[in-house]
Amino acid sequence: MKIILDKAITRDWSLVFSESWYLAYMKEGKKVLNWALSENIYEGKNGMVTAYRAPSELLGTFRDVILREIEKDPKWLKKQSDILLHYGGLIEKMIEEVSSKGLKDLSSRELESIFKNYFEANVKFNFPYVVMLWFPIGMESLPRDVQDKYGSHINLAIEMRQATEKLGPRIDELFKRLCGEILRRGNIPADYNKYLSYNEAIDLLKKGKVNLIELKKRKKYFILTNEGILFEKIEDYAKRKGFELKVIDSKGVKEIKGQSAFIGKVKGKVRIINDKSKFKLFKPGEILVASMTTPDYLSILKESSAFITDEGGITCHAAIIARELKKPCVIGTKIATKVLNDGDLVEVDANKGVVRILEKTR
Repeated sequence: MKIILDKAITRDWSLVFSESWYLAYMKEGKKVLNWALSENIYEGKNGMVTAYRAPSELLGTFRDVILREIEKDPKWLKKQSDILLHYGGLIEKMIEEVSSKGLKDLSSRELESIFKNYFEANVKFNFPYVVMLWFPIGMESLPRDVQDKYGSHINLAIEMRQATEKLGPRIDELFKRLCGEILRRGNIPADYNKYLSYNEAIDLLKKGKVNLIELKKRKKYFILTNEGILFEKIEDYAKRKGFELKVIDSKGVKEIKGQSAFIGKVKGKVRIINDKSKFKLFKPGEILVASMTTPDYLSILKESSAFITDEGGITCHAAIIARELKKPCVIGTKIATKVLNDGDLVEVDANKGVVRILEKTR
């Protein structure tokens, strides 16, 4: 059966941060569970990174493997949560130590050591986070007896995700700072910090050289794949490798369907926010539309009348905050950020998990 790759997340990620996630899915998964995705593509485009994965593998074989581990060892998920918290604490400590020292005063050898240790700790942290992220998704649709049997494990996974998800943006902030300092020492503009790979960063510290032409090309487009970092269009790569990219036709859409995270019905104007630099554009009472929210979105989530996301399930950040703030929320629409524009008038009917487009700005 042909593997269908779907968009999982879109974020303002650095290449190094993307590499740490790639290794968590493809290498750590193999070490810990003898399991890995068939492919895990990260597409860099317009300053953002979009991850493509196969939901059938994550919500099928991956969860089956986890359930088998739990059957063999009922404490398996607890052990993974301990690993997650251990490396999360280690990463927190590293962030604090680097912030207190500053980077310019470090020798190249010290900077290299910090960079390597930080990267390795993140790969170790990311895999149990992946477990906590994907394991609970869709469990509510399984038979009641199955939900009851694994209820404590589901709750633990949700708790661990909530306890550690705020760390993600801070992790990448330090990756960008580290790459910026490494580039500075090679007399390369720091704004290429999002496009430097792990191996290039190490080589630059040791040899003082990097291929600037490669970095310039990545600023426009790249894909991170099983074959490495390429400039091949993702559609061409997928076809060549025998995968299928899920394509959603959004033309002429009048109604967007998703999953209700908290009930309610609201009419209002849309504001699309996909990165922190746009927060200042958000006006109180607007309806927030995003690929997916993260903890740093909290200030504008509080000001919104409702929110809509492309991604996520009932355990995602937007769903949790919607329930806390008691605001109408529709998640997992897949296409909201592509169909809607700033200023569009919509009705969010979170009672039915539907967003109706009442008036388009263009």
